[in-house]
This record gives sequence, C-alpha cells and structure tokens, in this order.
Amino acid sequence: MVESFDIEQMLENKRAGLERMKARQQRVHSRLAEFVESHPGVIESGLSKVRDQLKRPFCAARGVYLEWEKILKNGSVAEVAALLRDTSPDTEQLRACAPFSLCQ
Repeated sequence: MVESFDIEQMLENKRAGLERMKARQQRVHSRLAEFVESHPGVIESGLSKVRDQLKRPFCAARGVYLEWEKILKNGSVAEVAALLRDTSPDTEQLRACAPFSLCQ
C-alpha cells in the first residue's frame, strides 16, 4: 500500500521535473530570440517553413501557423524576439511551434 508521504514525494518530484522542463524551454526560446536578432534573414526562412506547414492537408496546428504567418509577414525582428522571450501562457503554443532552428 502506498503511503500518503510516498504520494506527496512523487507529486513533488513531478512538479520539480515540470519546473526543470519549463526552465529549459525558456533557455531554448531565449537562444532562439538571440539567433533571430543576430540573423534577421531567418524570418524569411521561418515564413517559408510556416507556409510549407500550412500546405499540408491535415495540419494539426493550422491556427498556430496562421498566427505565425501573420507575425512573420508584419512583425519586426524585435517583435518576433520578444514573442520568443515571452513566458506567458498566452504565447506558449506559439513558442512551441516556433518555425526557427538554431541549426540553420
């Protein structure tokens, strides 16, 4: 039988793992923001990737990619970098589907 202390310990471990994952994601997106700022040309390649995704017949994240298309067509490098650094839940899905790679 599992004791309540064991359950609390498991939940605490789960919370700690989630916090580590969020911190890692923040570091990755911060590096992406720096990359976009130092290589503004990636905006065009990001836009190309977004459009490729939108051409797929069953694009599961279509709404997110439509939003990225609008951002990349109309936004500045500073706005894109700010979005990548934003840690609010409102932009979480956008950051998760960011059309940039540090390996370009």
